[in-house]
Amino acid sequence: MPADLRQVSHSDEIKICILIFLNGYFDMSATTLLDPTPRLLSTPLLRELVASGGVVAVTLRASAKGWVPEFHTANGSTVALAKQRGGLRLWNDPARALGFLRSLRVARVTVDMAQWETDEPALL
Repeated sequence: MPADLRQVSHSDEIKICILIFLNGYFDMSATTLLDPTPRLLSTPLLRELVASGGVVAVTLRASAKGWVPEFHTANGSTVALAKQRGGLRLWNDPARALGFLRSLRVARVTVDMAQWETDEPALL
């Protein structure tokens, strides 16, 4: 690690965050999308988390507002993707959400359609 923390690159910063996350320095038990404030990660951090083996399962869940990928981590917590300007990232089209997950190199996804209303035009 650099002696001066101002010399830490963005890549090193992501790796440090993942190590902190995976080693359980945050109390993230009981973090699910049912919580009013789910844990949200940026795309680069999520990409590194998946590549490092920190994600053990992914669920694509239908909600009233769209499709939400949930990432279940090795330490038992659940995280979701943040939009660039804040908030939870949703997809109207589940095929596009699956395409994004494939770009992260996620090979297996469980789909939860319990909340999917087939007559809802926003989710088709």
